Amino acid sequence: MTSDAQPFPASPLALERLAEYRAAERAAYNAGDLALADRFAEDLVLVPNGVPTLTGRETARAFFGEVWSQNQARIVEAVDETAYELRPLLIVTGYFVLELIPRAGGEAVIDKGRYVTVLKLGTNDRYELWREAAVDQGAAG
Repeated sequence: MTSDAQPFPASPLALERLAEYRAAERAAYNAGDLALADRFAEDLVLVPNGVPTLTGRETARAFFGEVWSQNQARIVEAVDETAYELRPLLIVTGYFVLELIPRAGGEAVIDKGRYVTVLKLGTNDRYELWREAAVDQGAAG
C-alpha cells in the first residue's frame, strides 16, 4: 500500500516554530546546556558525524554531556535551506559548521556537513527533534 501524502512547503507558522526551535538549539548548544535534550523527542534517532547512532533522548543527553565536558563547542553556522511540512512533521535540509575547542588545550576542530532533520510537533505546539542525520563534509584542525 502506498501513500499519496506529499510534503508541502512549510507554512509561515511552521517556519516561525522552526526559527524558535533553532534559536533555542543554538543558545543551548553554544552554552553547553543539556536543556537542549529537553527539546528532543523521547524516541529520538540521531545519526551524527563519525559516531554510532544515538537512540533516545537520554542517550543523546549523555553523548552531549560527554562531548561538552571535553570541549567548548559552538555552532558557527547552520542554515536551513529547505523546509517541508507533512503534519505533524517538518522536514528540513541544510548545512552546518561547528567548532570544537578541546578543554585540555590544542587546536580547534572545525566540523562541517549537511543534515536532514525531521522535527515533530509536540503536545505544547513546539517542535521536538525526532530524527536527524548529518553527513560529514570534512573536519579540519
